[in-house]
Amino acid sequence: GQKRAYGSIVTYSVNPPDSVRALEDTPKENKLKIEILVGDQVIRVIKGPMRKGLNRVGWDLSRSAFHTPTSVDSTDLEKSGIFVTPGTYKIRVNYDGKEYVQSIEVKPDPRYTPDSEGRKQTQELAMKTGRLMETAALMYKQLDETKKAIKTIADFIKNLDSTKAGELKKAGDELQKKLSAFGRKIEVDKDRQGFNDFEDVIAPEINGLFYAVTSTYGAPVEGNRVKYEKIQKRVEKLAIEFNELYEKDVTVFQKKVQDSGFSIFKAVEKIEVKK
Repeated sequence: GQKRAYGSIVTYSVNPPDSVRALEDTPKENKLKIEILVGDQVIRVIKGPMRKGLNRVGWDLSRSAFHTPTSVDSTDLEKSGIFVTPGTYKIRVNYDGKEYVQSIEVKPDPRYTPDSEGRKQTQELAMKTGRLMETAALMYKQLDETKKAIKTIADFIKNLDSTKAGELKKAGDELQKKLSAFGRKIEVDKDRQGFNDFEDVIAPEINGLFYAVTSTYGAPVEGNRVKYEKIQKRVEKLAIEFNELYEKDVTVFQKKVQDSGFSIFKAVEKIEVKK
């Protein structure tokens, strides 16, 4: 038979309408959204089948994955992250206009000697390390969005023959270089040829610490605590530099765009109904 999924098995019964059942076994098949909560906080989302009668789906006892610079999207809640610690959690399902909530207890792994305090400390350090990664991810995402906005402006003005257009393009190119250079402090530039020195790139450092911390079942080792403190200071320094970059360089460029009078929107003619 089929191997039992690791973790907790969630069993539920639904009676979907014919319009939903008609999509079964197709790429558009509907899935039931199941939320795992600690208190009122959603820590994981899993998707289960929504077929008539009994359905089962497994929760692998993990939180959602932390956002990383290369995966900042809305599906991260569905990706597996670190395992939860023993305790009581809630499973919530919304179906047919009604909310259903059930408690579930996660027990310690009997294969290991219980060390609840040490395990709690490791979980806390892993969570703090993950939050550093998400801070880096937010900076990286904003850099990417700003670079795309500059490119949109550059594409719009590239065929315009004017002094203002030339000056704006030059300013945009210079800002793009600054944004790209800052991005390389966060994540490795995979398009860059030649030797890449990871030492000054923060994301691989955070990622390495994260895996070192989560590979320990008991209390975190002192070396990981020390490394976390060092990385935290680096992220704090990067955040200061990031804010200065936007408060100065990006703001100056935005004002140049505003003063140039260029707009990607055409003039809109007021519509009147003729009688």
